[in-house]
Amino acid sequence: MLSEAEHLLDHAAEHRGSLAAAAAGPRWSSPAWLIVTAYYWAFFSAMALGRATGRFVWQLGRDTVHRFEGLGPPSPRRQGAGPYRVVLGARVSATHREIDVHRVNDRLHEAVWRQMFDYLIVTWREHGDEAANSLEFRAIEAFERIRNNLGADWPSAVRNSVNYRTGFAYEAVKGGDFYGLTAVARDSRGWNEQLAIDALEEAGVALRPGQTVLQRPFLFCRMLLLCGFLLNSAATTLVSEVLDRHGLDRRWREARARFLEALLA
Repeated sequence: MLSEAEHLLDHAAEHRGSLAAAAAGPRWSSPAWLIVTAYYWAFFSAMALGRATGRFVWQLGRDTVHRFEGLGPPSPRRQGAGPYRVVLGARVSATHREIDVHRVNDRLHEAVWRQMFDYLIVTWREHGDEAANSLEFRAIEAFERIRNNLGADWPSAVRNSVNYRTGFAYEAVKGGDFYGLTAVARDSRGWNEQLAIDALEEAGVALRPGQTVLQRPFLFCRMLLLCGFLLNSAATTLVSEVLDRHGLDRRWREARARFLEALLA
């Protein structure tokens, strides 16, 4: 799972780099497509964080599902290809551990977001300690407020509206700038965890239940950028802690850091 987390952080790094280069460069780039790019930065960061925590959604093909089914007793009901929830369990030997795999009745992107936010919020409720880590406590509290107002799959809903709703976000031909999102993407180059959590809290307070990106595009798209920043920070930090704690090879992490440093300078 650690190698998958590293690969997914590479996915996220390319989207982060594309976002930064487009926002800062002299050449024009589509403001609407910057938001789609920000979505995939957040999405791959969420997937990486899931791999690092041992609770994630896995897209399995028919052949893989068939091999899994062959490991257990015969079942009259075949599950088929699609997204599956995977939870790593207890070790049973030096080389083996329990793995719980269940089919989820959702599409991949929506399933990833439900799994991620549910896991973060449940863990925060059980183990959150504001005195020990106030930034982490505040970040997950803000994520919970937003999830409660919009549903756990709100990032996917924002991406779908921006990219697929005809005449909504792709307005550059008519002289629009999609509510100034290029400037927001440019500002994200200077964010840190404190600034991002402050902004996410403000966004959560400004929301009203049932609102959509169609009504408040600037607020929703800014929340998506903040989500990407904070999930990527969490995933990167957790993977780094695992590498350092176990004395594992850091060259992959260092190459990714150099790649981003060159683009964000």
